[in-house]
Amino acid sequence: MKTKFSVVLIGMVAGLAVNGFAAAATVSYYMSESNKPTFFASGNDYLKVLISDAIADDKIHFTVTPLAALTDLAGTGIGIDKFMFNGPALTQLNIDIAGWEISNDKNDPRKFGPFSNRLANDGAGLGSFPFEFSIDAENDTVDSYAQPYANGSFFFAARVAGFNIGCNGNKSGGGENSEEPGCGHATRAYFSGSALSPPSAIPVPAAAWLFVSGLIGMISVSRPKKL
Repeated sequence: MKTKFSVVLIGMVAGLAVNGFAAAATVSYYMSESNKPTFFASGNDYLKVLISDAIADDKIHFTVTPLAALTDLAGTGIGIDKFMFNGPALTQLNIDIAGWEISNDKNDPRKFGPFSNRLANDGAGLGSFPFEFSIDAENDTVDSYAQPYANGSFFFAARVAGFNIGCNGNKSGGGENSEEPGCGHATRAYFSGSALSPPSAIPVPAAAWLFVSGLIGMISVSRPKKL
């Protein structure tokens, strides 16, 4: 009887460790395209989008951070005022971020669209980095939002603002010498992309391993001694 109980308990522990803790996952994508390639050349990773699911609150979490290729040119006083992503069409009730409005099925060449969802700042100023929001939608996973939409080819896009650079990186519209004509300047730009970084499971918390170890120890103690 004790042997049977031990087998069942070990199975429960293994199931808890695999399904209860290790099921949480995170995956990162990179945005390496811009609608202003004169300033931001194609092929550099400008923004990272991290998506994770969390068992604790059963939500999907987005975190967008700028990378050196962007901050080296645009500085650190930048932020997001629009963010586009795909997946199920969401409503305001699904989004956990204050001061932002969501709309659906947006298509604009500057945004590398179409996208099924767009978050836009509601006049509350730029969203500072890291830009974070959560999605509360039943049965959704990371894979629900890591995909293209309709005839589009990109997973995500963001409009970054708060900088002022010229085409030579000298924060003016002119060239490096008086003979070179002016070439304009940029104060904001769209970035897009869906380059994947290999997904990885979130490590099982140390407390979980202690819990499993303790139960295994209890099983060992409960085994009948051989005579």
